[in-house]
Amino acid sequence: MRSRLGAAFIAILTAASACGGSAQVQARAFEMLTDTSGAYPVVTARGDPPQAALEQLGVVRPDAEVGFSRLRAIALDPRGGVWALDAKERTLQHFDDAGRLIGSRGRVGEGPGEFESPYAIAADRSGLLLWDPGLSRATRWTPDGELDASWLWFGMRATGSPVHWYLTSSGPRLFMPLGSPQQTHLAFFSMAVDGQRDTLYAPRPKRISLGETRTCDGAGGSTWFWPSPFQPEISSAPWRGAVAVTTGADYAIALVAPGGDTLRVLRRELPARPVTEADWDSASAEYRVQSDTLTLTNCRGEYRRVESFPSITDLATDSDGRLWVEAETVAGSVWDLWAGDSLVASMPAPARAAAWRGPRPSMLGDRMAVPVVDTAGGMDVVVYRMRGLPGMN
Repeated sequence: MRSRLGAAFIAILTAASACGGSAQVQARAFEMLTDTSGAYPVVTARGDPPQAALEQLGVVRPDAEVGFSRLRAIALDPRGGVWALDAKERTLQHFDDAGRLIGSRGRVGEGPGEFESPYAIAADRSGLLLWDPGLSRATRWTPDGELDASWLWFGMRATGSPVHWYLTSSGPRLFMPLGSPQQTHLAFFSMAVDGQRDTLYAPRPKRISLGETRTCDGAGGSTWFWPSPFQPEISSAPWRGAVAVTTGADYAIALVAPGGDTLRVLRRELPARPVTEADWDSASAEYRVQSDTLTLTNCRGEYRRVESFPSITDLATDSDGRLWVEAETVAGSVWDLWAGDSLVASMPAPARAAAWRGPRPSMLGDRMAVPVVDTAGGMDVVVYRMRGLPGMN
């Protein structure tokens, strides 16, 4: 059953877009459709969902002139403010929503409440959690700052994999991708603060080539390839006991059970955002320089020009059981908010640091914290209030 559903999942994610088209100025009637004729339901959002807006509350930085050196993780606090973890300075600081420093937790060391290589954090109503792979330890402080407890998790000392705490309805869980790119399935290790462990498996989607740079010698010799600067990457996040996985050019998210079976697919009919000549020239400049300077029997590079951006650029979840999808539209980047099988709102996505430069945004209640690169090359965190979310404001 897993192989059959995995193949169907791949087909959903790799199908050519059926919803491309030019930008629409007028609003389109919104509706949610569910197709149950296949092996699993396919939920489709059609038209323009209700719109929300962002109100900036403040900018967080450790110094008036200098941003964070190496911002590893951020986490909004339910009682207000945001926690920021600087891996280079090895500091964990608490700021209010306006950006004023409130306090800090922990210090460098190996004793209780101390850390060696702080990597991931999460805050909920029970307190603050910190994951330290250098000590194979998670530490929790109470909301008042008292050291509460710690857990030693041996066998998870390596820091090569991206490790994140995610808040779920049952409390915070550690979520870490496992496995190698050669495997046919994605694997994700999950652990709760009480030590409960689980492993989620998802079929590995087929990688979609949206374009490539090729340099050849024209005489049967070496051929070099570089991925397109608009190549979609696999993005994933745990959600409601499953894992949400997406890749490819289309807006399609597979929800996969711990056993690897596809539970359902969430889609949005979204006109593709075109890649302009200026976009392509700017993004492929590095490849073109490499092609012109590499000597492979005097053959110049060939470039497959792509027409559109990948529809989805990131996934995130929050403690209210919602799935956040960052998507590229003809009107610009947006964050879509899914509650269960319904797309309930969409809002403009603020500019932020690329995923490889900074941590994922943090969403909690009606607030959002976003990492950005400042003019000096450091990292700041911008805190927003989200207006117009269903059931909140």
